[in-house]
This record gives sequence, C-alpha cells and structure tokens, in this order.
Amino acid sequence: MIYSKRNLRHNRSVEKDLPCGALLNGQGMGRLSQMRYGVSFVRRCGCECIAVYNALAFMKKKVPLSEVIFRMERYGIIFGLLGSSPFCFRKVMKHFDAEYTTEDFSGEAYIISFWTKKPFLSAIHTVFCVENNGAVTVYNRYNNLADKKIYSSLGELTYGRKPVSVYRLKKSV
Repeated sequence: MIYSKRNLRHNRSVEKDLPCGALLNGQGMGRLSQMRYGVSFVRRCGCECIAVYNALAFMKKKVPLSEVIFRMERYGIIFGLLGSSPFCFRKVMKHFDAEYTTEDFSGEAYIISFWTKKPFLSAIHTVFCVENNGAVTVYNRYNNLADKKIYSSLGELTYGRKPVSVYRLKKSV
C-alpha cells in the first residue's frame, strides 16, 4: 500500500513510549490513538491490529505494534477505513511465526471477531481474550476503556451470537 511505509515511520515515532510486549487496551486513548492505520487512525479501525499485537505479546513474541500495523496493512486492510478482514490473520500470524488453530476451540487464548449488533448491519470488533476457569478476560474491548474487561463466558462477550472468526493460540513457553 502507498501509505504503509509512511505510516510505519509515523507509528515508530509515536510508539516510543509504549512498552513492547505489554498487553494493550483502549485503542482510542493516549498515544495509542495517535497511531495511523491505512488512511485513518488505530482509534477508529485498528482493533484487529491491537488483537494480533496482544496475541503475539501473550505468546511472548516481542513485536512492536508499528510492525504489526505495517503487516496488517500489507495483508488485510479494507479500504484503509474499515479495519481489516478477520481472515487475514493467517498471513500475519504466519509472518510472525505464531502458532494457532481455527478448528479446535478448547483452549485458553483466542483472537475473536464478532458483530457488535445485528450481523451484516453493524461493525465487526476484534479482541484478544484469555479464558481462565470459565471467565473470559478481554483486552481492548472498548475504545475508551484502559483496562481489561472480564465476562462470564464467550457467549456473553459475543451477545450469544456465533463469532465471525476464532483463532485459538498456542502459547510459546
């Protein structure tokens, strides 16, 4: 994409204060909101980038967010305004040598994309979540929430609807 390298330079300068490897929340807050994605900003359409970054951090892969955004722009951006296709994660995860499966959903950590309201009539939101003793801890659930959010189940997170996509991660040790 034409803007990928320009955005990479900009994002590298913005992320200097962001800790690499820490799980992120609140894409619409602070320095995180100033990062560019496509022709827009992470605060408007970067949830997929944050979810992939958080998944990589969970897997102990220290990849700067600017690099994740750069790869997402290369592999799955939708017009630079609408976020990314949730189906591009395969290429991005492969690029960063991160193992996952889309077939076995019994596990502890996921990237999940789901409709925020009525399917096909609302936006898709993508989050990284960790399941522990039945509870689901979700990172970057809302733009303006600086902390993780805990749900009693995946169904509560997705409003009881089937997710658009689910990637179960294999954690590096």
